[in-house]
Amino acid sequence: MQLGRGKSELLKRAAIFAGITMTTTPLAAGELNRPYVGETERLLVDIMYHANTIPYLICAVAIDEIDGLVPKRDNNAQQSKVNGISVLLSHIEGVKNIPNLIVFGAANRCNVMGEAFLRRMQVKCFVSQPLPQI
Repeated sequence: MQLGRGKSELLKRAAIFAGITMTTTPLAAGELNRPYVGETERLLVDIMYHANTIPYLICAVAIDEIDGLVPKRDNNAQQSKVNGISVLLSHIEGVKNIPNLIVFGAANRCNVMGEAFLRRMQVKCFVSQPLPQI
C-alpha cells in the first residue's frame, strides 16, 4: 500500500497554524467532478458561499489533486470541466469574489493546469520531495 505524499495534511496544518477556518474537510478533485450537468458547478458554489455566511472569519477550501479539476482549456476540454473552471475563476478575484475565502490547491501536475486559474492564484508555493543525490 502506497501512502500519499501529505499535501492535504500540509494544507490543513498550514491553515490551522494561520488561524484560518476550513469550510469543509479537504476535498479531492474527483469528489467535485460530478457526472450530471451542473452538479460540479452547484457543489463548488455551495462550498464557496459557505464562507459568505461567516464573513468575519478568514475561510479556506482545500482541494487536493486540483490539477484534475482545472485543466488547460483547449478544443479537447470537456465542457463540464470548462464550466467548473469558470465557477472557480468567478469566485477567486472574479465577478463573484468572496473576499474572506482562500482556495488552497494541491497538485502533482502543475504543467497541465489552466493558465487562467494559475494567474488568479496570488501565492504559489511548490513543495516537492528532495531530489536524489547523484
